[in-house]
Amino acid sequence: KDLAKKRLSSAFINLFICCGKQGWDYARRRVRNNTDALVLPLGEDPKKYKWPVRGLDVLLCWPDGDYASIYGFAEFLIQQGAKKVIAPWLEDKDGFLSFYPAKHRGAA
Repeated sequence: KDLAKKRLSSAFINLFICCGKQGWDYARRRVRNNTDALVLPLGEDPKKYKWPVRGLDVLLCWPDGDYASIYGFAEFLIQQGAKKVIAPWLEDKDGFLSFYPAKHRGAA
C-alpha cells in the first residue's frame, strides 16, 4: 500500500497514536480496521522517538493519561509537524481539545 498517499488523503484522521496501559490493544484494533496506528510504549518519554506526523491529522488515544502528559505530547506532535492533534480524553467547554500549530490557533 502507498501509506504516504493514504495518510495524505481527505480522511478526517490520518494517524492514531495509542498510549497507556492498553496502547498496544488500541493500536491492533485500529490496524484491523485498516487505519494507521503507532504506539508510545508505556512509561516512555515521547521525545525519545521520531514521530512521522508532518502534515497529518492525529488522534491521540490515551484514556488513562494525565492531563499534563497528554497536553505535552500533543504539543510535541505539533512541533514535529502535525497539522492537528485531537485529544478526545481532554475536554474544554467546546468539546474535545484540538491542538494546532501556533499560526492557526484562534482560527479553529
